[in-house]
Order: sequence, then C-alpha cells, then structure tokens
Amino acid sequence: MKTIYAMVTTNCNLNCPHCDIKTNAPDNWNKEAFLSQLDSKDHNIIFGGEPSLHIDRVMDAAPYCDSISTNLLYLPKPLLELYDNELSVATSWNTGRFSDAQYETWLKNVQQLKHKPLLLVTLTPDLLTDATFIDRVQEDFAPLFDAITFEQLHDPTKTQDFYNTVDDWLCSLYQEWNKREIRLPCNNFNGVPYFQCDNTYTLYPDGSMQYGCPEYSEAKVPARCYTCELAGQCRPCKLQSCCTVPRNLLNLVAH
Repeated sequence: MKTIYAMVTTNCNLNCPHCDIKTNAPDNWNKEAFLSQLDSKDHNIIFGGEPSLHIDRVMDAAPYCDSISTNLLYLPKPLLELYDNELSVATSWNTGRFSDAQYETWLKNVQQLKHKPLLLVTLTPDLLTDATFIDRVQEDFAPLFDAITFEQLHDPTKTQDFYNTVDDWLCSLYQEWNKREIRLPCNNFNGVPYFQCDNTYTLYPDGSMQYGCPEYSEAKVPARCYTCELAGQCRPCKLQSCCTVPRNLLNLVAH
C-alpha cells in the first residue's frame, strides 16, 4: 500500500519559519490529472500548503483519502461535516505559529470536532526555550487532542549538538509529564524512530507525482548509522544527516 501526500495546494495562510513547502505562486491545479493518481485503497493524506484554502479541491479529493493535515484556522460547516464523518484530522502547533487571535480561533475549531485530532509539534529551537509549553499541554491540549507527535526538525544547518539538546529537552519533558500525570499519549516517549517511507509519494496540484514526502530531496545516511547498536531496530528519517534518536530519553524510559 502506498502513502500519498495529496497536496491540493502549495499555498498557505501562515508563514511558519521551519516550513519550506509553501509557495505563493499559482499551483496549476488540474483536477482530472490529480484525481486520476488517487486510489482509495492507498493511505492518502490531503495535504498542502493549507487545504482549507480550496474547499472544492478538498471535497473532490476526500472520497479517495482517509485523513487531512490542516491548520484548522478555517472550519466552515462543509469541512466540519467532512472531518466528523469521513476524514481523520491532524493539525500542528508551534511556538510563534499563531497570533493570539489565531490561537483562540484554532482552539475553538478543535473543540468543534466530533473526534479528537492528532497534534503535530515540530521540535524547533524556540520550543526548547518555551517555558509555557508544559502548562499549555496540561491546560489546553490534553482535553482536546487524541495524541501528540513530536517531529524532529529538518534543517541541514543543524548539527548533532542540536539534536542532543532536543534529546535532553525530551527527557525533561517526560519527567514533568509523569510528575503532572498527563494522560495524553505521546509517541516520542517510547521506541526508536521507525519511518516506513519506502512507498511514500507526493502528489502535486498539477497531477504530477514525486517519490518521497513533500520535503524529500535525496536520501541521507548519517555515518553513525553504520555502526550503531540500534541499527536493527531503528529506521531513521531519510532526510536527516544527523542522528535524531533520543538516546537519553530511551534510557530514561527503560529505567
């Protein structure tokens, strides 16, 4: 089974600094070519850009798809009904992602959903210094989301020291998470990275298809992988040139 990121648009209504997918250029939507590439037997994710900028395209793609990734800033009734009845929802939060007004709109829209969505949080440098994050998890996120997935930042300028700092931050978060008895599941607190992306593709608005996720350019293998004791268990993201396994966190959880 293939996983296809069905990118109905490359345009977005936000300007997240860690995102390099968005473009303000015309995205050359070709409905017939786009839909001809989709098979409902695959795992197809409606993606962007921001899909809700083009409700008609979302509606066209929905019969072939099982989920959507959206910033949930716009939730008219047709989309709400679609999310409640046909598509599972993933949405993202990051430090500085929303203005105060946008954040309140986002929370209100999450509250409208019948099924709790998945929350995606990228491990950006500003998150690591955000002293309000754990309070936000406990007060805002835990009642509203089914789970949190922390995603390692893809930034070729970052060195191994950065990902080691991320590991230490996750350890501190894990300890605070348990201390506060937060029940919201989090996949970074167990296991090593395992990316099943050999059969992953990105479908662009014009109907063209590319191998890999929307950020894929070329596969990279950190030198450390060749002699790593976790080689039999770990399947790292092909985009990363550094080891992103949170080794200290794994030891902490194991003990």
